[in-house]
Amino acid sequence: MEPRLSPSAYAMLGFLAFGEASGYDLRRVAADTVANFWAAADSQIYPALTQLEAAGLVTSTDQPGSRGRQVYRITPEGERALDDWLRQPARAPAFRHPAMIRLFFGWRLPAADLRLLIDRRRDQLREQLSGIERQRADANGMLAALPEGSDVARKAAFGALIIDGGVEITAAELRWWDTVAERLLPAANH
Repeated sequence: MEPRLSPSAYAMLGFLAFGEASGYDLRRVAADTVANFWAAADSQIYPALTQLEAAGLVTSTDQPGSRGRQVYRITPEGERALDDWLRQPARAPAFRHPAMIRLFFGWRLPAADLRLLIDRRRDQLREQLSGIERQRADANGMLAALPEGSDVARKAAFGALIIDGGVEITAAELRWWDTVAERLLPAANH
């Protein structure tokens, strides 16, 4: 019977399907690729790797020349488990949004504080959008340099699509907060 794995454990299997990596490498790759929609903290990565190894889905070896650093590899059983998981329908994500829950209770705030709440979120989104757009430009440049039809180009295309999704989702949320500002803030000052 296959062990019950967390989505984070499956994400680690997915990253290891690209090639062997240490826990540190996995954290860095996750930060560089999927951090806009999937947080991968050390508190998730290392327990997931331990669980995956205990289940025989990954193996680890000591990295030569390092002090206790482990390098992990996905096993054939891990590849099968990952593929089975990919074929399953994804559950709807739990949606928790700290700024939106604050806005829900925003009627309690004086106008200046409400303005600050809305403007802070809009500023955060503008900064986030700028960062994702830079990521998109980098990804598209890298993709254009890869041999068309190659395995690495195919993998990179999926990453580029995810970045495009991040741009679209972030831009949509920013437009919504702009609408919030138009509806709730005095017209002369938003």
